[in-house]
Amino acid sequence: MISIIIPGLINFFSIPIIKKMIGSESYGEYSLWYSTFFILIAFFSGWFGVYIIRFKADFANPQVHFQNCYLLLKRILLLLLIVSFIGALAISGNIIFSIIYTLAIGGCTVQNALNSVTQANFKSRLIVLSETCRVVTFFLFYLIFLGFSTSHFLEKLFASLFISYLVSIYILYTKNDLDIFNRKFEKHPFLARDAYLFGMPVMLSLLITTSLPFIDKALLANKFGLSIQGDYQAIFDLIYRSITILFLPVSATILPHLSTAYAGKNYNLIRKIITKAVLYQVAILIISVVLYLLGAWKVLFSLLSIENGEKYYYVSLLILVTSFIVQIGVIVQKPFEIMKRTSLLLYYNFLSFIITTSVLVFIYFKGLPVTYYPIGLFVGYLFYIFLCIFKTFQSYRRGLI
Repeated sequence: MISIIIPGLINFFSIPIIKKMIGSESYGEYSLWYSTFFILIAFFSGWFGVYIIRFKADFANPQVHFQNCYLLLKRILLLLLIVSFIGALAISGNIIFSIIYTLAIGGCTVQNALNSVTQANFKSRLIVLSETCRVVTFFLFYLIFLGFSTSHFLEKLFASLFISYLVSIYILYTKNDLDIFNRKFEKHPFLARDAYLFGMPVMLSLLITTSLPFIDKALLANKFGLSIQGDYQAIFDLIYRSITILFLPVSATILPHLSTAYAGKNYNLIRKIITKAVLYQVAILIISVVLYLLGAWKVLFSLLSIENGEKYYYVSLLILVTSFIVQIGVIVQKPFEIMKRTSLLLYYNFLSFIITTSVLVFIYFKGLPVTYYPIGLFVGYLFYIFLCIFKTFQSYRRGLI
C-alpha cells in the first residue's frame, strides 16, 4: 500500500501543476499520447506480468522460470519497439519524438516485468523504494524540462518517463538476486506454448480494458475540441489515479497469494480473499461518494482550475463511481487468471467493449452533452462484473475453485 500511496500522492499533485503549465488544449494532446502509450504496452506485454506471477508456483526452481521469462521478454520487446516506433513516426512525423517515445515504451515494459518478479518474490519493501524513486524522478525531470520552456512538451514527457524507468530498473534488478545471465538456461519443454496459450487472451483482454477509458476521450475531442476534452481528461486522471491509490495494493498483491492457494487446493482461502477484497472496495466507494456530495467536488475543481464546476458535477460523480467499478472488475476476474481460463475473460471483455462502444456512439450521434459520456464505461464494466461473478459461482458449485 505504501508503494502505491507515495507515488500516487505525487501523481495527484502533479496533474494540476502540469495542466496549468501547458494549458487545457495541450493537456488534451498530452493525455491522448499518454493513453496510447499504455494501450500499446498493455497489448504487447500487459499479460507478461500476470504470467510471471502465476507460473512461478509451477517451478521448483524459480530461477529457471525467471530465465525463461527473460527469453520471452526479448521477443516481446523486439516486436513492441518496432511497432511503436513506426506508429509514432507515422502519426507525428517527428523522428526525435518517435525515438524517445519508443525508448520510454521499452523502459516501461522491462520495469513492469521486474515489478512482477518483485511481487512474485514477495519483496514489498523493494516496490516501495522503486516506485517512489521512479515517480519522484519523473516529476522532477519533467518540471525541470518544462521550466526552461513548455515547447516540445511531449518529447520532454517521454524523456522524463524513460529516465524514471531506468532508475526503477536498476533498483529492481540489483535487489532481486536474479541469475538470468550467469547460468546456462534450462528451457522448460512447454514454456512457449504455455506462455502464449495463457498470454494471448490476456493480451487481447488488456487491449480492450485499456482502450475502454480511451474511447470517450477520443469522441469528446472530436465533438467538443481538445480544450473540453483536456478538462474532462484531467478530472478523469485525478479521480481514477486517486482511486487506484486505494485499490491497487489489493489487486496487485492478492494474485501471488491466490496462485499459491490454488496450487495447494485451498479453495476456501481463495473465496475468502476475493470476498473481502470486493467488500473493502464497496465500503470505500460508499465513503468516497458521501465525501464528494458533502463538498469534495469543490476541492477537485479548484485544484484543476476548472471554471463552471457545476457543469462537470455529475461528470465527476459518474467518473468516481465508474473508477470503483473498474477496480472491482479487476478483483472478480482473478479466479479466471489462477484457473488459466483467460480465453473466457477475453470473451467477457469483448462483450463489455461492444456495450460500452454502443452506448458511447449513441451518445455521440445524439449530440448529448459531456455529462453523458462517463455512462458508457460504467455500463460496460457493470456487465463485465456480472458475467465474472455469475461464472465464478458456477465454478464454486462444481468444486473447480
